[in-house]
Amino acid sequence: MGHRKSSRDVLVFTQEKEVLQSLDPNELVQIIQAFQKTLNQAIATNKKLAAENEELRNQLGIKGTQILLLSEKLVLIRHELFGASSERRKKDLQSESHDDTIPRSPTQKLQKPSIRYQMLDLVESHFDFQDVPTCSCCSHVMEKMNQVEQSEEVDVIPKKFFVRRILREKYRCTHCHGSIQTAPGPGKIVKGGSYSINFALDIVEQKYVHHLPIERIKKQYQKLGLEGIEGPTLIEQTHHVADKLRRVARAILAEILESPVLHADETTWRMLEGHPKKSWFLWSFGSQAGVYYRPSENRASENAERFLKESRSKFLMVDGYSGYLSAKRNTHSDIILVHCWAHVRRKFLEAEKTDRRASTVIPLINELFKIERYAGDLENRRLARLEKSKPIIVQIKTWVNQQNYLPKLALGQAIEYLIKHWAGLTEFLVHPEIPLDNNFAERSLRGSVLGRKNFYGNHSPRGADTTAILYTVVESCKLHSLNPHAYMQYVITTENENKIPLTPRQYALKVNVG
Repeated sequence: MGHRKSSRDVLVFTQEKEVLQSLDPNELVQIIQAFQKTLNQAIATNKKLAAENEELRNQLGIKGTQILLLSEKLVLIRHELFGASSERRKKDLQSESHDDTIPRSPTQKLQKPSIRYQMLDLVESHFDFQDVPTCSCCSHVMEKMNQVEQSEEVDVIPKKFFVRRILREKYRCTHCHGSIQTAPGPGKIVKGGSYSINFALDIVEQKYVHHLPIERIKKQYQKLGLEGIEGPTLIEQTHHVADKLRRVARAILAEILESPVLHADETTWRMLEGHPKKSWFLWSFGSQAGVYYRPSENRASENAERFLKESRSKFLMVDGYSGYLSAKRNTHSDIILVHCWAHVRRKFLEAEKTDRRASTVIPLINELFKIERYAGDLENRRLARLEKSKPIIVQIKTWVNQQNYLPKLALGQAIEYLIKHWAGLTEFLVHPEIPLDNNFAERSLRGSVLGRKNFYGNHSPRGADTTAILYTVVESCKLHSLNPHAYMQYVITTENENKIPLTPRQYALKVNVG
């Protein structure tokens, strides 16, 4: 039913109608215009308030995000200061202890040094009484039993410097008196030099194997009697050694670039003086053949391009640095970029400190590494990856697709990293020769990182070049379980004979076959 107007409503309407009829038309227009103006002002005010309200909402959202970011940073800083530095979690250690099916061997009796260290020379030292002893019971002179009490200990001969005077015999022809010949002397690191090959190699070993700064080496030498030796003299010897090793370093690179899987990484390096730019980079490229280093004043992709142009490798294992992708595109290389699951795990470990959801992914990644540990040869690894690793990868992908996250928070950054490099992270499923991580490259840079911490960097581009060559040879020797000092001595001797030395890989094969 319609609403009936009351007599009062009719009266009001009649009065309003009479008022309007009594108004002048111009006055009526003015009233309408005033009303329209008020209405427009009200609408504008409403829009302004709505915009301000939206802005306040946005600011509130930003402030909330900033609070989350700051809270997360606070947790991470506290963990960095007071937490464990290892990437191994307590849960992982407990899991590994339960999964360890290899029985532990019972505690064995301590072996004699001659058995425990069979590579060492055995030197016998005989001890006897100065005077024949007498019996403690009857004072009678005792007789030797032709038996000995035997024990063993590890001993060391302290380092000792000495001046070797080299006397080379001369011969002349007494028949025609036409020539004089001098017997050849020992090989030298540099013609006419005052320091032996062993002396130069000892400096290299101290600095590039044990990572001691030149100043500390100088003080050690002075304590051992080499008074007056100066740092520049020691540094110059390392340059001489690097010059002798340059050819074998290039040969190591050639072997690396022929490998099916190439590992790459880079770390900061300091140029203390001698160049306008102080922050340099030390690039590392390696494989099972060896490790090669190259210094550069920048981190530009051109550094990687030089290697990719010469490489015949099928895969390049890298971290998330975009320079490698640019290098691949710029060189039109067919090499396939593969990425490191250890980096992914590291990011989720960081996220786990502030977001418990990350703890869902970490055990799955751990399981991938566990499968690799027991996979065996290439064919078994291929089957294990298809049957066991692939379902885990599907689980990880499903979990990622179900998450809501803020990209700027640690969990968001971990997920974004995983999504961005998904293709390179899953390439290992169809290629068993691809490792699961880039730990090979990270391990190869540990020596240089220790060196950087101890002797800070180099004082010239020439010094950086020397550092790269010596680390190339030293780390390649370590890879093949060679004594760096002995191998470098072999290379220098071979170079002095104008022969081509073997690379560490070739030398190790020869030694093992021999």
